Amino acid sequence: MSNPYRRAWSRRRRNRAKLDGAWAGLGILVPLGSAAGAAWLAKPVFMGFLVDPDPWVGAMGLALRLGWLCCAAMSIRTYSALVRSPERTILDAHPADPPRLLRYLTLRCGWEGLPLLLGAIVLTWPVFAAGQAGLALAMAWVVLLGWSLGLLVGLPVHLASVWVAESPALAGVLEVLRGSNPRLQTALIYAPGAVLLIGGVGTWFASVGVEALGKGVDGALWTIVPFALMAVAFAGTAPLARRWHFRTTLLLAEIDARYAGLEDAEEARWVYMQWTVRVLPVATHMHVLKELRHGWRGHRSWVSGAWAIGILAAIASWTDAAGALERSAALGGAGMVLLGGVGVRLATTNPMWLDQWLDVPARSVYPARFWAIFCWLQAIVFPAALALTMRQGAARGLGLGLSLELLALLLALLGTGCGRFRGRGWLFYLPPALLGWGGLLAGLSS
Repeated sequence: MSNPYRRAWSRRRRNRAKLDGAWAGLGILVPLGSAAGAAWLAKPVFMGFLVDPDPWVGAMGLALRLGWLCCAAMSIRTYSALVRSPERTILDAHPADPPRLLRYLTLRCGWEGLPLLLGAIVLTWPVFAAGQAGLALAMAWVVLLGWSLGLLVGLPVHLASVWVAESPALAGVLEVLRGSNPRLQTALIYAPGAVLLIGGVGTWFASVGVEALGKGVDGALWTIVPFALMAVAFAGTAPLARRWHFRTTLLLAEIDARYAGLEDAEEARWVYMQWTVRVLPVATHMHVLKELRHGWRGHRSWVSGAWAIGILAAIASWTDAAGALERSAALGGAGMVLLGGVGVRLATTNPMWLDQWLDVPARSVYPARFWAIFCWLQAIVFPAALALTMRQGAARGLGLGLSLELLALLLALLGTGCGRFRGRGWLFYLPPALLGWGGLLAGLSS
């Protein structure tokens, strides 16, 4: 029997393709071409290993970081699809077949995340152009495994987080970790990080195994690990879906009810980064709060995902090596390009008729949206700069911080301006964003 969820999704894609026409093809080709141009500009930072007698160590280090970035992005995507998807409010009102639903979500997340995978692989094309085709293919293989781990491990881990949230045996652990959040929400908050941890370990094993094979050493046992992790995750998805998919809705309802019971009317309106409004003119407060609330409540996985990228950039900075600044800027900047596009999502998910009906002037919306995006990107800038400051001194940390702040300004401007094109905004956002990132790395390496 065919999958009804997949049929409905296929119908939506066909209708969307008819509506977009030639724009659909440009939406893939233009960003990939921009990624290729950015890779050439960033070649001095990324591809210094090409002149080394043994290029495998540097190549696998780059492939590992790209794999981690893809894994983190797919972790956020699977969380959004399973836990906070708008489809949940529709499907919960009808009898659902959880295993088929999860198979459809896996396929949909993979399809929608395919441009990310292709873009990460395109970034390695200078290696191929340098005559190192085998090395380029090995790097692409590691990136593919990182992306696949984020996809296949993400859904079962997010389902298992519901079991963790309701487990009496783990209540004490969640109580310690919860901070100011309701205990039931703690497992959901940490689930994307757990996916990155599991997928990151698997990607590391893949890079070590491929490096060993490239040098003629037996690394087969290392390369088995990511496949074993994906096989276990895939096998556990259907049983977890039968048991915990519907419970996710009940858990979310209980979390929302807990917030409603704990917060007063004013506190319920507080959102992440709201404190920054105090430094702005009073006349802008209402519009800035609107954007902050829209992002935090409608795109929380994107906003909070900046911290995951920030931690990865901080790890890259936590070294005494000479190239730490450039590597951290490369990894953190790539994540900023991805997350800076939340401005396009804010515009796309805001009904066009609403602003027209309320007659909200663009001169009020755009500065507020710029400020919100810029503030959200600080979750990447500060961890990376702080880590480098602690390891290599204030001068190096300040240099990294200022460099990333310049990129944050550019991305906030692009995310705000390109949102006016709504669904096609990504086509206009990605090329200058990627080229800006590549130009920044070229400037740092000169």
